[in-house]
Amino acid sequence: TISFGVNNRVSGTVYNPTNITVEMYNKQELFNLKIHKIGDEVEGDDINLQNVQFVIGQKIDGSVKYFKLASSTTDMLQATVSYEGNANNATQFKTDSNGEIFIKNLEIYSGIDEKYEYELCETSNLNYGYKNMELSNIEAGGSIEDPVVDAPNKKVRFKAENDENSLVDIQLEITNKQELFNLKIQKVGQKSDGGTENLKDVRFIVKQSGEG
Repeated sequence: TISFGVNNRVSGTVYNPTNITVEMYNKQELFNLKIHKIGDEVEGDDINLQNVQFVIGQKIDGSVKYFKLASSTTDMLQATVSYEGNANNATQFKTDSNGEIFIKNLEIYSGIDEKYEYELCETSNLNYGYKNMELSNIEAGGSIEDPVVDAPNKKVRFKAENDENSLVDIQLEITNKQELFNLKIQKVGQKSDGGTENLKDVRFIVKQSGEG
């Protein structure tokens, strides 16, 4: 007789000398992740933000290791993956013309009943008038478990719920508000009689400092 006990162990009793074959099956449990980056324009319209970059990693042995892929595929079953402790050396996943990143076949479990915790971090957004991720504007959908928003460090941590009957899908919708300002320069001249006048045809240059 063969039976399954606690801790996924197999036990049994052999009554006659014979050969016994035990076939054990594990079901692969994976999930797909879709990231959608949206821009909330000052005029009130929503647009898809392209070329926004993210890194994604797994928490391994107490620290986050970020994915570094040897090719351009985002199917983790097809990719050759290594891990980087420094996010600057990791693969930068970039949103397409629809503002989306789609990563397929990520692992749910790291061991028996232990799930991977994933970390998503936005690293670059060079779209005009937008700053990097505003984490207060995140909507999560699908089979997501325990999402944690780390606003100061612009990170989201989460686990995937498992579904033994189907591939799990998770969606993260991240919206940035466009922040712009208007500048008006008025050049005024002081006249010799104490009055003032508006001066035309005066030229200026305007410079930016900082990144971008």
